[in-house]
Amino acid sequence: YTNGLLLNEAVSEKLIKAGLDRLSISIDPPDKNICSERERKGLPIAKISENIRNFSIVKKRLKANKPEVIITATIFNKDDLSIIDFKKEWLR
Repeated sequence: YTNGLLLNEAVSEKLIKAGLDRLSISIDPPDKNICSERERKGLPIAKISENIRNFSIVKKRLKANKPEVIITATIFNKDDLSIIDFKKEWLR
């Protein structure tokens, strides 16, 4: 499990080559207003998203089937529909 902050290219390659089966990344929450608050606490959402995308690029470059990547988020407001956009973004 990771928040993805330190998931740079070198770390990504080491995790993939180590044979990791599953990588679970939490980038809570998808709500942009709350994300701004979290960024003030040192979690730059844009950087984490970039790291996750780069992880996928490294995995493809290495022609690796593993690890399975799981991205999670917590819904703080059950009426917040931004989770739908969040899912569409990461399912691509």
